[in-house]
Amino acid sequence: MKKAEEHLASQQKALTAPAAEFQKAHNFEKKLKENLNFWRAAQVNAKALVVTSKRDTLKAQQEQETSALESKNRELGTSRSDLNSLEARKATLQAQLEELSVDLASLKQSIAARKPLLEEAERESKDLQNRYLELSE
Repeated sequence: MKKAEEHLASQQKALTAPAAEFQKAHNFEKKLKENLNFWRAAQVNAKALVVTSKRDTLKAQQEQETSALESKNRELGTSRSDLNSLEARKATLQAQLEELSVDLASLKQSIAARKPLLEEAERESKDLQNRYLELSE
């Protein structure tokens, strides 16, 4: 029995070293898995930061262009309104231009018709002045 106990003790001693090695390897593997999980989480976090930054940049650009679009739409509406106002006034202005053209033509005709009469009256006046001077001497 003593031999069996010695054999058993020897067997246990022989198994203790591999068990310790196994436990050491198991602990090392566990630590590696923890480190791997940590670095994977860090990688995901880094990607999340990049994606978030990209999203924020795109969102800011989107908001800026949306604001510019709204401003341009307002400007377009104002320009269309101004154009409609000008088109409405165009007919009135054209009528005024036509009326002024008629008035100008009438005045030119009147001036042209009066010119020979005025020249005749000036000539007569000069002749009368000359005659008066002749008689006054």
